[in-house]
Amino acid sequence: MCADCHSTHLKKGYDEKEERYHTTYSAINVSCEACHGAGSEHVAWAKNPNANKGTRKKGLAVDLSAFGKKRWEIDEKSGKPVRLADIDRTEVQLCARCHSRRTQLDDDFEPGERFEEHYLPSILEPNLYFDDGKIKDEVYVYGSFLQSRMYAEGVTCSDCHDPHTLKRKAEGDRVCNRCHRRVTYDTPKHHFHPKGGAGCIDCHMPPRTYMGVDVRNDHSFRIPRPDLSVGSDIPNACNHCHKDKSAQWAAEVLKKQFGEIPKGKQDFAHAFKALRTRSETAPQSLYDVLMSDASDIAKATAATHLGDYPSQQTYMTIRQLLKRDDPMLRRSALRALESFPRQLRLNALLNMADDPVKSVRIEAARQLSGLPANALSSEQKQKRRNVIAEYERTLRFSAERAESQTGLGTLYANLGKDDAAEAAFEKALRLQPLFIPAYINYAHFLQTKGEEKSAITVLEKGLKRLPDAAALHHALGLWFVRAKMPTKALASLEKAAKLAPDDARYQYVYAVALAGTNTPEAIHVLEASLKHHSGDVDTLAALAYYHGQLGHTMQANLYRQRAERLQRFTPKIGH
Repeated sequence: MCADCHSTHLKKGYDEKEERYHTTYSAINVSCEACHGAGSEHVAWAKNPNANKGTRKKGLAVDLSAFGKKRWEIDEKSGKPVRLADIDRTEVQLCARCHSRRTQLDDDFEPGERFEEHYLPSILEPNLYFDDGKIKDEVYVYGSFLQSRMYAEGVTCSDCHDPHTLKRKAEGDRVCNRCHRRVTYDTPKHHFHPKGGAGCIDCHMPPRTYMGVDVRNDHSFRIPRPDLSVGSDIPNACNHCHKDKSAQWAAEVLKKQFGEIPKGKQDFAHAFKALRTRSETAPQSLYDVLMSDASDIAKATAATHLGDYPSQQTYMTIRQLLKRDDPMLRRSALRALESFPRQLRLNALLNMADDPVKSVRIEAARQLSGLPANALSSEQKQKRRNVIAEYERTLRFSAERAESQTGLGTLYANLGKDDAAEAAFEKALRLQPLFIPAYINYAHFLQTKGEEKSAITVLEKGLKRLPDAAALHHALGLWFVRAKMPTKALASLEKAAKLAPDDARYQYVYAVALAGTNTPEAIHVLEASLKHHSGDVDTLAALAYYHGQLGHTMQANLYRQRAERLQRFTPKIGH
């Protein structure tokens, strides 16, 4: 994984049968060809420029010369920067290969090609980013930068950084002053500190330290929002310096200065929290993000939740998003589509199997593998085979990883290749005995084959290694339910619910099991969960049902009405 960025022309060469690497590379570090492509023609041009007329410019595989020229100037009237050239994403796509949190799909990337054709970039997942999109885990800049107004306006990497010296184009805030006049911005009127007392980078690119020594600046270029830190774990630039003050204090200072809290471009923290916690406001919050001027990466993150609220409205929204230019949006829409019946998915999946970007095609392939092919035309069957074969090659590229072996196991199970599926699941557990999805997917596969004893053996094996894994206790509880062993089922489901109190699904399933013998306690569990997940339709429907069973007509009707409102949800436009 590290070597893909820290060397040139790396070919991993993993042999799955031998379980050995036969890795090759052209340079042990980042050489010219890592960014500029194969250099043989450039060398020929350098030796005899006249002999290379009509071929690549200076013999380079990708022309980056435009990024070394002056691309911005300051308008004298407005004092703001003006772009002198068309927006060109070539350089950002090139840098993203290494400066991003991503999954590698192959090692065939060549400079000038589209990043998403060879890599799957991470969206704003809660383990990687805070709800406001600020960096949390090490994400290597790209996903942060995509959120920014700078990126939207056409700023590119070399506007601020020199790729050859690995330094900024100027030291400290002077790099910002190349486009934003110091006389305008380094004043108490702008930053409310004494002149020189607050820096652009301090306020708009707050740092975060990784591994104790590696300081990284957030590249979303955001307005400080201390109000978002109140009652949350979201850090903010103000309290990064004013550590002796509270976030509430900082928010009040900004409100006093501006009359209101400036919101900026990344105003989706409340929406993301609502979606993450399945709040009653989540459906509207989702559309608020999709219809805003938020970045495509933020919209792609929100779009994955469309599947949480399957309806005609969300289905139509997904179909529209499948036509968007940004591949992250298309892939997120595909993921959301998985919540819908197969008859509503098949044609869309077949269409997306022809998508120009691999990261989208393989998601279509993953879902197509689980749908029957008997109703397809011969042409459609061939398309399905081709895209599934590409998906299989992508998984095999990382065959030394438990994640890929688990994916292969599920793929082969979908295709009816039971022996291959079992071998892949076994290998996943051998490669990484602590990888929870491998246990769960393997057990599910065995259950579909009717091998119930083998399935429970797999789950119990997982729990011996991971006794506090809520997902494994939940899966074991469901096994006991199918085996008609209610006492053991209840114990396992209760364990899962207690280990993962914020998981609405685990609380719901435990309550349903509990209701068989103790309906009032089931209601108690559901109402406790509803305090944290006020928009979970299953929880609301269950509460309506169980209150009705006990003759609590008023409560039952209130919960039923809330559930029906969410199921009939129609977004308010421009509310």
